[in-house]
Amino acid sequence: MVVGKTYLNGKGKTVATSVVSYATVNNSTTETIDWLSSESRTKMVKLYDVSANLIKERLHQAVMNKPLSDTTEQVLEYQYDKNGVLINTKQYNTWGMTLNHENALYSTINFEYDSIGNVIKSIEKKANGEVRFENIISYKYDLKNNWIEKVSFKNSLPESKLVRVIYYKKSMQ
Repeated sequence: MVVGKTYLNGKGKTVATSVVSYATVNNSTTETIDWLSSESRTKMVKLYDVSANLIKERLHQAVMNKPLSDTTEQVLEYQYDKNGVLINTKQYNTWGMTLNHENALYSTINFEYDSIGNVIKSIEKKANGEVRFENIISYKYDLKNNWIEKVSFKNSLPESKLVRVIYYKKSMQ
């Protein structure tokens, strides 16, 4: 069981610490993160289903040394198919309002996968249905079906390219 985390930057310097608590009644995990590089605090409440899939995150923020409140700033909901594969996320931005979060839908992201489970497409739409971003990911695979090159396109423009080299141990046969 994780009771705390330390977040490091690329140079190994601590930039945030957190405390994690668990509630067995509703499968919830609460993580309170203190960012050391700014004057803000973030509290994330994460809810999981019985299969340990993350189904909802609620984000609470406090700035300028103010205490954390129960006012939700952002809600993320995750939907899975019958096999536990993420197919949809919804983001709600309430920004301190006390209304029901379903009234503050910001965007929805739908995911598509290839035959071995890699995301090949994600489409983010605004609450009104207008497409914000369409991300396409192409892969090159080695002989063992592990990807060795991953190219991402955002709205048809190249965004990133990852290349990885995988070394396999020779079998003793």
